[in-house]
Amino acid sequence: MYAIYYKLAKYLIKDMLEIDLLQNKPFMHREMSRRFARDEYDAFIDSYEKLSRKGIINPQKLTDVARTTTLENLQDGIQQQDSVLTLVDKYLRLPNVAAPEVPTGENRKGDVVVFTTDKLNIEPGKKTQTYIDLGIKLGIFNPEQNLNVTAEGFPFLFGAGASLDRALVNLMLDTHAKNGYQEIMAPTLVNERSLFTTGAFPLYGDKSFHIEGTDLYLNPTIEVQQTNLLKNARFGNKLESPLRLVGYSRSFRIEDEPMTLYTRLHEFGKTEIFVASRDEDWRKEHERALESVEEVLKSLELPYRKVLLCTGSMGLSYHLTYDYEVFAPGSDEWWEVASCSSHSDYSSRYMDATYQDHNGITNYVHTLHVTSVSLPRILSAVLENYQLENGNIQIPTALSPYMRNSREISPSTQPDLKPDL
Repeated sequence: MYAIYYKLAKYLIKDMLEIDLLQNKPFMHREMSRRFARDEYDAFIDSYEKLSRKGIINPQKLTDVARTTTLENLQDGIQQQDSVLTLVDKYLRLPNVAAPEVPTGENRKGDVVVFTTDKLNIEPGKKTQTYIDLGIKLGIFNPEQNLNVTAEGFPFLFGAGASLDRALVNLMLDTHAKNGYQEIMAPTLVNERSLFTTGAFPLYGDKSFHIEGTDLYLNPTIEVQQTNLLKNARFGNKLESPLRLVGYSRSFRIEDEPMTLYTRLHEFGKTEIFVASRDEDWRKEHERALESVEEVLKSLELPYRKVLLCTGSMGLSYHLTYDYEVFAPGSDEWWEVASCSSHSDYSSRYMDATYQDHNGITNYVHTLHVTSVSLPRILSAVLENYQLENGNIQIPTALSPYMRNSREISPSTQPDLKPDL
């Protein structure tokens, strides 16, 4: 019964940003409770109804302000108790509706492991080293030198470490390009409006690196650039062939948790798949992208598992998310390396990106973004899974052609950064 009700609501009103759906309290109470945002929804809808009765707000005004506001406007409006801007701030913090199959759960506790590969590169009981110890001994990492130049969370890679990083990028881009994703290169800086579109603002305004004196920010993921290519797009009937993109970028985030040498960072590399499709095509496009990610992991012969995220684990704009995690035997941990998400039409409503279905009816575009994969963690996982008895690292077969056909990573001499004068 729930699935039928959900599909009916989607057919009638398409997505949560429609005010008709927001005013459907039984449905929204059910959905926002699943997203642990019932109180936030009630605060929004109560305010909206009061302002609507007074003629201060209507659906078009709410949409217009949400599509044009800035962080500064919202902050000033809240301080000055501006009723419309305070309402819009609440509106922009409401999460997307979860797909019916997403399990209800809070912050990883309800995540479901769909499958786990059983092939491990390290024999049970064998003594293993962490990627940190391996990287320092091999001359890949130099934590002291990092701090001389920058700060924690912004690491150097030396020698074969830099080559390994580049090899992983090329393997991923080549794999996804072969599978039909068009490669793009995007600028590192994005404007503030682009971060609103993807749901990063206003919720994560204090987690982004801002370029003082501008409205530009260092991108948190190339998903931002890819998604915002669709601003005001009118696809007509052209989305019968979905738009499929892949790109690599340096990404930047202000993390609250302590930095680790190469698995939790402020700056890191990511390769991202992005898809824009019709609503009826998104599930098969999601599966297609998942298969492309798994092809990379299989080619690297790393032990991995696929995890269906619960409602409390998903990001604000997410509709359905699968994570991929790889096992790191030296650290004895599973590390998330890919997050593969449907956003339904959450972002395209902010961007006003539309297409026409077979009946000529205008709909908002459905978007997907798929990380493939987070480079710091996959590089570290390669070090731990391919360590040899002599302390060297065997280079995975799939990466060898990208590393001048080398077979092993052995200790290398780092650049002489303090030569005698």
